Amino acid sequence: MSRNTSAARVPRKAAQTSSRERIIQAAVDLVCEGGPGAATARAICERANTTAPTLYHFFGDLYQLYDEVLQLMYVPEARAYPGREFEDPRGMIEYMWNCCVDTAKRRPGIDELKSQLVSMGKTPDSMMNFYARLQVAFEQLALREPLNFPPKTAAAMYWSAAVGAAHMITAARHNGVPYPSGTDKILYDSMLAAILAGDSVKAKASRVAQKAPPRAPARRASASRRPAATKP
Repeated sequence: MSRNTSAARVPRKAAQTSSRERIIQAAVDLVCEGGPGAATARAICERANTTAPTLYHFFGDLYQLYDEVLQLMYVPEARAYPGREFEDPRGMIEYMWNCCVDTAKRRPGIDELKSQLVSMGKTPDSMMNFYARLQVAFEQLALREPLNFPPKTAAAMYWSAAVGAAHMITAARHNGVPYPSGTDKILYDSMLAAILAGDSVKAKASRVAQKAPPRAPARRASASRRPAATKP
């Protein structure tokens, strides 16, 4: 009598999926609770109620697991608008800035994990995809508005500023220093004004107009006040 092998594999496949999801969720919880340092292999296995061999079966190393964490917690906002970099590049550029800043405000542990991996030269694929979409957005924006820099240079400048703003938020939280409200908005406006040629010209003209002293209205001399012509 033949056995229904396909039915026997279903519970095992479901168990594997469940184990993988538990590991990812455990890593997310530990990073959010205590930062990257809390998400060790041992702590993750204990939280997920699994073993190290199981962890490394699904993820070759912890960096692959961390990439999954960032995929789940950091990048979904950027994936929420497929094709927006082509349809609305300026809106996508602003949205990506907000993703960086909001993550630092709401989930500082996730932002620390991102910064730590980048500083170690192990930038996750999820972040590289995020950055690639930012480059496309600036390329599309250059077709609509004049830029002061090539699109790839503008994307690199913008990315550095966004990551820096997020790092300032996280650092202020750790050091107990109040982060002034609106600081990241000022940085965003300044960076965009430096990149966009049109905005830069308008901002410069506005600054010149503000610094220029008020001019007195010109007066026309009346005929009665004109000096009389001297006879030779």
